Amino acid sequence: AVYALNQSSNWSNQVIAKIDSNGPSAPSVSSPTHPDQNAWSKLNSSSFSWSTPSELSGVYGYYYWIDREPQFIPEPGVFALFTQNNSIAVDSLPKGVGQITDDVGLPQGTLYFHIRPIDNAGNLAQQASHYKINIDQTPPTTTDGSDSIWHNQGYALVLSPFDMLSGVSQTYSEINGNTPTISSPQGTIVSFPSTGNYSVEYFSTDVAGNAEQTRISSNSVLIDATKPVITVVSPVDEFVNPFEPLAFNFTAVDEHSG
Repeated sequence: AVYALNQSSNWSNQVIAKIDSNGPSAPSVSSPTHPDQNAWSKLNSSSFSWSTPSELSGVYGYYYWIDREPQFIPEPGVFALFTQNNSIAVDSLPKGVGQITDDVGLPQGTLYFHIRPIDNAGNLAQQASHYKINIDQTPPTTTDGSDSIWHNQGYALVLSPFDMLSGVSQTYSEINGNTPTISSPQGTIVSFPSTGNYSVEYFSTDVAGNAEQTRISSNSVLIDATKPVITVVSPVDEFVNPFEPLAFNFTAVDEHSG
């Protein structure tokens, strides 16, 4: 160092320059509310947490976004929200930079959470981490093929469940006034033990755990397992002339289908 009097010293000031020109790596993301990315859930809010990437200058914070695009990368000032935490709860879709919609609850279907770190030197990660969640809050709908027509004892009623998102898990049914539960007979085929006029109550559940309200068959199911009874009235124990026309009189009775 040189002073104003042109005198020098044997020391000088030291300047340490810290340079970090590389962006952080993408963090590892998990969700305590939706732990399996391939599973369906009826929860319409989600929590996410992530690891802190190893970074020379240290991680300053994270830009994040949630939408329906599998590989979206949050861009500051465009489509991104910011946090310095390592976890966040999300219960609605963002509608713009720094803004959240007024809707309560995430929409149904498949959504993706994206997160992109930035370090203390201002370097953004080149890539973002992505986490998928699947939401289904709509119960399945089940219909039946009842027709109010008499059938014999081989007949079985077919139930037809449908679920648009997560898919049908199981269908439960009971006959003649019994309310079905998840302990009731399972399946989409309902059999009937004997002759009778039956009603069928049923409901279905989906993979996400939604259960529809119990339904009653749109028509009665009519089963006739008894054969008609035919009684010969005449001739009875009579000798007949084999050379003359023979006439029979008889009655037929069926107590159910007729």
